[in-house]
Amino acid sequence: MSSKRVSKKVIAEVTVEQYQEAMGIYARQDALAEKATAQMNLEVTKVREKYDPVLTLCNELKEKQYEIIQAYAKENKEVLFAKQRHIDNAHGVIGFRKGTPALKTLPKWTWAKVLEKMEKIMPDFVRTKKEVNKDALLDQRADPKVAPHLNEIGVYVDQDEAFYIELKKEEVLA
Repeated sequence: MSSKRVSKKVIAEVTVEQYQEAMGIYARQDALAEKATAQMNLEVTKVREKYDPVLTLCNELKEKQYEIIQAYAKENKEVLFAKQRHIDNAHGVIGFRKGTPALKTLPKWTWAKVLEKMEKIMPDFVRTKKEVNKDALLDQRADPKVAPHLNEIGVYVDQDEAFYIELKKEEVLA
């Protein structure tokens, strides 16, 4: 599969008349799109309302059956899953999956206490992360103590400017 590059033609030398006409078309198309979206949402809501009772009942019944199946599997885990972590039946497969290993603290222990002990006993497992506090630099960029050093430390403040259009919806729809 080859990728095709599409270049966009840059429009130049737009007249006031062209700008005003484009703005009118843009506003009308936005209004039409909103009207079509509202109609579509209305129809989607009607379809949801039609099927919601059936789906709710199905989900409630499935949940009850899931609980029964899960209880059976847990009560008979040693027998059913002695050789494999799953079993097949006519309707599907049930089993137990091991989750991702995670460390948890012992009762009455906190991560702060664990860290304190680890720094003494297992320091190779303690992280120290240094990073630039960009938020603080941005907040204080105009400060006379900070501003002269920005160039010296190899950074500058960049602020993009983006074009936007805000339509006056009431006037367009009238």
